[in-house]
Amino acid sequence: MTLLFFRMLNIECAVIEGRRRIYSREPSLNPGKRAVKAVWCAVMLKGQWRFVDPSLPGIKDMKKMNDERTEPESETTWLKAMRSKIGEFYCLPDPTLFVYTHLPDVEYWQLLCRPVQESEWYNMVCVSPFFFHHGFDLQSKVTYNVKCSGSHVIITFTYPADKMFVFTTSTVDPNPPPPKKQKKNNYCLPYVFIESDFEGKTVSIEVFSMHKGTYFLHIYFKDLSCESRDFLYLCTYCLEVTKPNVDMFDSFFVHNRQQWGPADDTLDAGVIPVTHVTSEIECYKDFLDIVFDLQTDSQFQCTFSDREGTDLSRHVMHWVYAKKLNIKVSCPGFQKCALEIFIKKDDGSLKPVCNYRVSFSTSCKDLKPIMGFPTTMTKLGVTEVGEAFNLRPHFLNPYAMSISEETTFNFGIEYSKAIIYPSLKFVSDKLYNTDSYMMWSFDEEEEKMSVCINPVRNGLYLFTVQNKISVNVVESSTLYFGFITVDIPSNQWSPYPERSTEAQKLIKIEEPKTGYLRSKQEYLFSYHIYDEVQDVAIVTSKGWSHLEQSSPHMWEGAATTGPKGTEVILNARFEVGFETFTKLLTYKVDMKENF
Repeated sequence: MTLLFFRMLNIECAVIEGRRRIYSREPSLNPGKRAVKAVWCAVMLKGQWRFVDPSLPGIKDMKKMNDERTEPESETTWLKAMRSKIGEFYCLPDPTLFVYTHLPDVEYWQLLCRPVQESEWYNMVCVSPFFFHHGFDLQSKVTYNVKCSGSHVIITFTYPADKMFVFTTSTVDPNPPPPKKQKKNNYCLPYVFIESDFEGKTVSIEVFSMHKGTYFLHIYFKDLSCESRDFLYLCTYCLEVTKPNVDMFDSFFVHNRQQWGPADDTLDAGVIPVTHVTSEIECYKDFLDIVFDLQTDSQFQCTFSDREGTDLSRHVMHWVYAKKLNIKVSCPGFQKCALEIFIKKDDGSLKPVCNYRVSFSTSCKDLKPIMGFPTTMTKLGVTEVGEAFNLRPHFLNPYAMSISEETTFNFGIEYSKAIIYPSLKFVSDKLYNTDSYMMWSFDEEEEKMSVCINPVRNGLYLFTVQNKISVNVVESSTLYFGFITVDIPSNQWSPYPERSTEAQKLIKIEEPKTGYLRSKQEYLFSYHIYDEVQDVAIVTSKGWSHLEQSSPHMWEGAATTGPKGTEVILNARFEVGFETFTKLLTYKVDMKENF
């Protein structure tokens, strides 16, 4: 009928006999069985012969072009989309592309400058009509049979910049060993990893095999801009593994996930990459920050491992704020590591949604290993213990703050007999105690704790709020974790006075707030002490100076400091009938010339 149709239009037409590829999830190892006899037409248009194949594949053949693990959303829609796209490719295709699917019996009808021999045609990669119709281009591995001898295989495609595709694969062993032998030899199919570069519009498929043998690799794709959201068949390779791969770093750290980097399962989970869209991350800094946009409310967990499988998760911290998942990774040393990101499901199980290969470069002289975060630091923000204390941060983004100069952070908290106190650590090769950079106080009436931080150096700080039952107890629980990034340190800095353990929740410093005082100079000392106090005194090298109570909880008085190298100590007596004073604060005395 096609021949008659073209003759009615006075278009010169020729009937061509040859072979057309067939598509199967388990293709035969015999090349002759991977094609069937077929007939198509060549028409003369504007002085050139062009091909037309009006015979579309049957329903059974078309269903083989869909990933069997993915059921079509609507079979009618799917079949209609399939036939439409195949029909478009089979109508006037480029001869250099058409030869991938059709081989005429007569070489002339290939319409190529150098005809393809039969043996070449059977060894050309088996591609579907969708491959060229959607603008894919082979960048590597153009042959059907790919030999693997001890190294992994990388297959690379490119596609148009205006397209958005995601990919999946399946592998088939045509001759699998018996179940008992599989268990004895720890048999498994080759590991396949997909890396999609959404910016460069490139997809790389890496294959690692732990066993010798022949395997079929099927590659499928999904067009995110299409009405039908089903995976469609793209191409097939035959992998001949003569020597297993010995460097299996990439396979050991992936839990039931083919892809490296963000892929379709990442997008399906509502996790959209903002900062890193490729699987390989080369880090030249002490810290790596990764950000995702979130379309759903989910709970996350991250793991971090090196090549030997050593758990390095203490180097990773994550938090969710303003519909963004933020991940901060500290440098564990000059090595390559695997970062995995999981979503916690309703039943408590973990589902992997993304993973990265992170390399900390030795070429950066400024890069230094970081000790990592405390093992108890499972999440940023208020912990479960903090929620029990009803601790409430009264500032924006309680997970990661950026400050410069002196800044005050307020927390709402119910009064408790437990000792509650903040702590500040500078994050570097280890956590350095910088509690002298901060001062804090409690307001029982307003149920508020205020922490004033005056940083002296730029960098990353770990800000925590902790509690312990009593002074004599060493163990403490953490109520809150947060990061503070200092871009511009304070230019008017002096350390705050050193607090004793007993002063953790009793006192608000009015004057003087600096921890260093000039020698041999008189100062006004003023403090707000919340608990019932019987007597308050300043002790210097010259003796005791008792303060007076000017109003409820307020104590004031003057005292003169001693020579350089001495201390000024604030003491208080809390119990009636006892002469014991408790040390609350300690000031250092320095020469006048040093101020």
